[in-house]
Amino acid sequence: MATRPRFAQRAFPQLDLSGGVQVGTSHLLRKQNEVVSSTNAVYNTIIGAAQRRDGYEKVARTIQHGSDSLGAGVFRYGTNSKVFVGINNATNTNATLQYMDTNDYWNPLITNAAPNTRFQMLNDNNEFFVCGATDENVFMPLTNIDSSLTVSTSHNVYTAPACKFIAEYNGSLYAINCQVNGTHYPDRFYVSSPPYYVDTSSDKSTTGRKDQSMI
Repeated sequence: MATRPRFAQRAFPQLDLSGGVQVGTSHLLRKQNEVVSSTNAVYNTIIGAAQRRDGYEKVARTIQHGSDSLGAGVFRYGTNSKVFVGINNATNTNATLQYMDTNDYWNPLITNAAPNTRFQMLNDNNEFFVCGATDENVFMPLTNIDSSLTVSTSHNVYTAPACKFIAEYNGSLYAINCQVNGTHYPDRFYVSSPPYYVDTSSDKSTTGRKDQSMI
């Protein structure tokens, strides 16, 4: 009488992948918990395990079907956020920066940039900074958008040069790859002045005396 063969039980140790993908050094320095490469996986949801990354879905209504995107960003202020996209208008006469409202409609805020301006955006301290230029170096002014979605080319960007890139470091803003008085300086950057306020105090023991300190 034939009998079924017994299947030996095998133990498979759980892999530790807590190091994630590591391609910054030689393979000789790669640790056992680091991965050579992966596709569609994330490692920071469940530490030590690989998990399929989130997919993507359509955001809001279609905007200028068939036109190339000229940039995108998220403006976070307080507990609110707005998605921004850059795209040419329907007639390709200007580049526009538009935000998505709560009804999934796109609303233009900046409408007068040169066609095909590539927008670069920075969210900093509850304010949104926008700059950019075309591939032919037609620049838009460095622009500020506050939490009321008011657009300004002077508020917190007064005297700032037009630039292709804007960055923040150590509390200051940096305008990079600039245009000044019509001249393009691709290797130049300008740094913003630090914020300050004036504190005025009076000494009542001495008539007319005031102390002032600028911070």
